[in-house]
Amino acid sequence: MSLWNRNFILACIANFSMFFAFYLILPILAIYLEVDLGADKSMVGIVISSYVISALLVRPFSGYLVDTLPRKRLLMFALATFAVCFAGYIIATSVVFLLFVRILHGAAMGITTVSMNTLALDIMPSQKRGTGIGYFGVMSNMAMATGPMVAMMIYEASGSFQTNFRLSLIMAAFSLLITSFIKADQTVLPTQEKPEPLSLDRFILLKGLRAALSMLLISFSYGMLSTYIALYGKDVVGLASGAGQFFVFFAGGIMISRLIAGKFVNRGLFKQVIMFGMSLLIITYAIFLTFHNEVVFYASAFCLGAGYGILAPAFQFMFINLAPHNKRGTANATYFASWDAGIGLGVLCGGIISDHVSMIAAFTFGGVLLVIGTVQYYFSAAPYFDRMRNRV
Repeated sequence: MSLWNRNFILACIANFSMFFAFYLILPILAIYLEVDLGADKSMVGIVISSYVISALLVRPFSGYLVDTLPRKRLLMFALATFAVCFAGYIIATSVVFLLFVRILHGAAMGITTVSMNTLALDIMPSQKRGTGIGYFGVMSNMAMATGPMVAMMIYEASGSFQTNFRLSLIMAAFSLLITSFIKADQTVLPTQEKPEPLSLDRFILLKGLRAALSMLLISFSYGMLSTYIALYGKDVVGLASGAGQFFVFFAGGIMISRLIAGKFVNRGLFKQVIMFGMSLLIITYAIFLTFHNEVVFYASAFCLGAGYGILAPAFQFMFINLAPHNKRGTANATYFASWDAGIGLGVLCGGIISDHVSMIAAFTFGGVLLVIGTVQYYFSAAPYFDRMRNRV
């Protein structure tokens, strides 16, 4: 069976459209809160971070829902809620109302991403799952590379936040429409005489906790990069601007590496892929923190993106292969929750360390955690996977 069948192509289009809608408002939201709603910087931080916190809190429950309810129906409901939330940005007249919208939006996104990824896994040929995860993930990376740039172009050309919000609503609705054409089984679990009792393992993949710790330690540095790279470029490298170009190279590295890594994962080399990705991140971070010039800054962006892009499909493959079919949603939820938790801690700790010590110290701490995560993976997560995996 071909990977690029009708259902997989539709799933990729829907995934890109969903994330593109998200990234169309991301770079202008802080400006919108300050300029149109009069929020101070602390309130801006609360409103923006509420989205991530809400998505993180709903992840374990979303995995359970995905594994117990018809996946496509759940995805359609969550995606419809995700789309409707963009209308909330259009009609918002107060910070409190927008805070409520962000919380609801984050919860909808938390369920949507887990159910979308799990549905995509269901329609991939099992022997091509590593490649499929890579290609499917590239769709969100393409949105990350193009969405913020298009968002700023629209805002600068129109001078109106409403144009971005309306276009986001249209793109989210388009994602919902495309998803409706995906043909997928409506049943998730085989018929059982007795319902499976509720347990912690229905919300968090307990077999995946060691891999989750590795993922958290790695994504910590990703959280700092995505949030503080503009300040690092200005304060450490001496660049007046350049964060936009950094993310172009960064997204390019992610997209290219994901496509290549997936093929090696399919050949059963995912443990070697993970070690290579971790080694690339550690070496690049060491160079990035040692040499503070423009060439190293942008070259590091591509290599760091490549490192994270290599690790993403390999780790997701690892989580999926620690779970039986009826717990794929839980596996995906645990994967995304560990990624989100690391990013959130990276943002929080990065700000504290940079305020009290220095920006270099904050990024160095992220690099140290990368090394710890690599050691923990090699001596704990990888051997445990060899003993506990359900299938190759």
